[in-house]
Amino acid sequence: MGLYTMLNHFLTSRLLPHCLLLAVGLLMVFAPLSAYALGVGQIRLMSPQGSPLRAEIPLVGASAQDLQALRVSVPSHDIYTAVGLTRPSYIGDLSIRVSTEGSPKIVLTTSRAIRETASGLLLDVRWPSGRLVREFSVNYRGDASQSKP
Repeated sequence: MGLYTMLNHFLTSRLLPHCLLLAVGLLMVFAPLSAYALGVGQIRLMSPQGSPLRAEIPLVGASAQDLQALRVSVPSHDIYTAVGLTRPSYIGDLSIRVSTEGSPKIVLTTSRAIRETASGLLLDVRWPSGRLVREFSVNYRGDASQSKP
């Protein structure tokens, strides 16, 4: 029996509606899981230019398990070079922690004042079911800082 004959037999058999129903059912079960993926919001600067950095980045859709295992770090020099960014001078002084007080968020602080008016900050965010590397524009000129997807 050739492939064409087997395919034709399958399409004309009574099995097709059952397979379609199973496929739709599986889609309905697993599609909502993607809606619960962890998301990272836009950076909010909490400190003025010329003072130590204090910024927050909201975490969206994080489960308790995600928050417990969440790891946030600054990528290596190689990653900065690969994306064409200059690594900010304050990286060596940057402290990163995940806060679950109130709404979950990433809290960024430095002990020394930030002299740059604008910089591109990359963060590597890892949790049990995923990972993302995202650029945040730390911009003291004008409005609050924005993140780049």
